[in-house]
Amino acid sequence: MDNLPIVFERYDRGILDEYTTIQTKWGSTNQGGRRLTIFKVDESGFDIMVDVETYGLYPYAGDWHGPAWESSVGTEDLCERFMGFVRSLLCADSTLEVRYAGTWAFQWILTYPTEGEFESYETGIFFYNYFGKRRSRILQNQHLPPRYNIQKRS
Repeated sequence: MDNLPIVFERYDRGILDEYTTIQTKWGSTNQGGRRLTIFKVDESGFDIMVDVETYGLYPYAGDWHGPAWESSVGTEDLCERFMGFVRSLLCADSTLEVRYAGTWAFQWILTYPTEGEFESYETGIFFYNYFGKRRSRILQNQHLPPRYNIQKRS
C-alpha cells in the first residue's frame, strides 16, 4: 500500500480545493501522520477531523470518534470511499446527536446515509452525572447540498 498520509492529502486537496467556502486546516498528528480539520459553518454544525496514519484513517465528528478505516484493496480506493463518507457529513444528510446529563455531554450518536439506508454509530464516556437532567441536541452541517434523497427512520 502507498504512503496513506501523502496519498490522502493529495486526494483530499484535489477535492476540497474546489469548494472555497469550506474552511480546512492541515496539521500533523503525534504519531507522524497528518490531520485534516474541516470547520463547522455555524453553531448548529460540527467540526470534522480526520487523523491519517500509515495504517488507517480515523474519523471524528465533534467529540464523536469512530473506528479506523483500513483497506486491503488499495490506498486510492480507501481515500475515495472515505471522502464519500466525509461528503455525507458536510450536509444535512447526517446528524450528530449530543446527549447531556446536567451540563456535561456524555454520549454522541452520528447518523449518516449509506446506499439507501442510514447507519448510526455512538461513542460515549463511562463516568458522568447519571442523575443530571437529560437533554439532547441535534447538530447538522450545511456546507453542501444533500447527497441523497432518502428519509430517516424515526
